[in-house]
Amino acid sequence: MLNKTSFTNNASAARAEDVKKRLLDATRTASDSLLTEYGNSYEGYDAANVERSRLQYGENTISHQKTSSLREWLLEAFVNPFIVVLLALAAISFFTDYWFAAPGEKNLAAVGIVLSMVLISGLLRFVQEYRSGKAAEKLTEMVKTTVSAQRRAAIERAGSMTPAKVEIPMDELVVGDIVSLAAGDMIPADVRVLRAKDLFVSQSSLTGESEPVEKVARVTKG
Repeated sequence: MLNKTSFTNNASAARAEDVKKRLLDATRTASDSLLTEYGNSYEGYDAANVERSRLQYGENTISHQKTSSLREWLLEAFVNPFIVVLLALAAISFFTDYWFAAPGEKNLAAVGIVLSMVLISGLLRFVQEYRSGKAAEKLTEMVKTTVSAQRRAAIERAGSMTPAKVEIPMDELVVGDIVSLAAGDMIPADVRVLRAKDLFVSQSSLTGESEPVEKVARVTKG
């Protein structure tokens, strides 16, 4: 019987395979043919085509890891090598100063001190990690990255659709959009280069190359 989790995993794998195939096909297709395939032109999409592409392919967003719960934050705060060493010392002290000690010499003071250190250390780390995590989430929400996309907007000019470059949030980009990149811009998604002049891209985070790599508009083979 196929459960919900396996169904979700299979659906994600199938979608990833479909995206991979479309990207490879895009590199092997001529620019004009590729635009025709996605129902676009160098003038860009209009509002109706944008909505159609978004419904068909989804939004241009990255799936982030699920935010940790309070219980997970607390567990991570107490699971680290320093805490393990302190617990080992507490166990040794318990056996030597209490378990195997003579009846009149049993003492749990050392054990209590070490366990107190464990508790204080774990709570301090929990508070610091929780605060820093929440601060990072707020900073991420404040950062808004935009991209220059070619779109056709309805403008009162002889009742026609006028093409123009517009700055839109990166998550509003759709499959088939034409974007313009300038020096210092971030690559907003997986893109196929249609036209380029002195285009150099830093891909050190992907390949480790320290120098920017030149990209050209050409069809690949194979």
